[in-house]
Amino acid sequence: SEAAIAAVGVGGQVLFFAQTLAGAVASAAAILAAQLRGAKDPDGLTELTGSAFTLMGLIGVAGSAAMMLVAGPACLWLTNGSAAIAVPAASFLRIIAWTFPFVLVMFAVTGIMRALGDTRTPVVTSVAAVVVNTLLNILLINGYAGLPMLGITGAAIATAAAHVAGAWLALRAFGRLEFEGRRFDLRDIRSAGIGMAGRLARLAGPIALDGLFWQAASLMYTRIVGMVGADAMAAYFMYHGVRGLGYIPLGALGTAASIVVGRHLGAGHPGRARMAVGRSTALSLFSALCMGVLGLVAAGPYLALFAVKPLVAAESLRLIRWFTLVLPFEAVIVVYSGTLRAGGDALCVSLITLSTFWFAGIPLAWLLGVKLGMGLIGCFIGMAAESIVKAILFHVRYRSGTWARKLL
Repeated sequence: SEAAIAAVGVGGQVLFFAQTLAGAVASAAAILAAQLRGAKDPDGLTELTGSAFTLMGLIGVAGSAAMMLVAGPACLWLTNGSAAIAVPAASFLRIIAWTFPFVLVMFAVTGIMRALGDTRTPVVTSVAAVVVNTLLNILLINGYAGLPMLGITGAAIATAAAHVAGAWLALRAFGRLEFEGRRFDLRDIRSAGIGMAGRLARLAGPIALDGLFWQAASLMYTRIVGMVGADAMAAYFMYHGVRGLGYIPLGALGTAASIVVGRHLGAGHPGRARMAVGRSTALSLFSALCMGVLGLVAAGPYLALFAVKPLVAAESLRLIRWFTLVLPFEAVIVVYSGTLRAGGDALCVSLITLSTFWFAGIPLAWLLGVKLGMGLIGCFIGMAAESIVKAILFHVRYRSGTWARKLL
């Protein structure tokens, strides 16, 4: 139903907010690992691994407790006081909150593995987690194979199980990874150093700030859509499924660009780093075009899977069509933001993110969608304007050349 779709979407928004902030440490670890790889420094990498695990453990426990504490009030605020959506959303969030430390471990492990050149194993572990999630969703949401029909609770249990499975598989694979004759695992916590932890925290700080702005704005967008109505929220989160599909290759190329750029900067080759950025941008724009076409083709069959009113499905389809026009700008954002962070320019990324969200996207979304009564499409136009302005500013910053620095 519309209420169930909105409830899971709202619960997921709060979880993504916490994940994005904590994922800053994993992003910083991946950037430093890429530069250490370029410098061929296994001792530094061992110290980095231990420091990353220590910080992730502390953040995971604190974040899990915080999510359980704020679940109810946060979901009520996001849904504009709709108890029919907020109560099940908070229940969904509380069930998966305790697995937050497992998510962070998987973030850290897969980030370092990618930085060391092993991009295949993280895919395998992620696919395994997705398979666990999907199968349990099928069995528990609708009650197949003699199991009880748990609905939203079933979706939460499936997500929690996938988090645990993904972290376990990632740790097993990480223990088999070698770099310059060295292997890494959880025992590297003993090698954690104050200097490396401080460097990691200083690099993670601006990334976390950027994530804070990003997710705070995402929550504000959800709140603004909630002002339009429950049906608008359902259409918005249905559209998010296709939007997420569009980001898959872009996120991959952004991660790859930051790793390759970081490796070249660590080895003292800024010219090669710029060449990698050019290639990544071209690939990202081509991927955006392909994913836009795929989104248009898949939208009809995808939306037909939902038991919602025809008008809700039609509104979601309209958002999907408009999103294909914005996707190339998102491609530029993903590659340039990763590139700037790889050179230690994360603070500038945060400032650009802050200004575009809070001075362009959010005011326009509220003005057009709520104040002027344009509804969900008005909200989307505000979000699109934010993406276009952000892409332009990132391009200007990249062209300045001041971001290409060696951090270690």
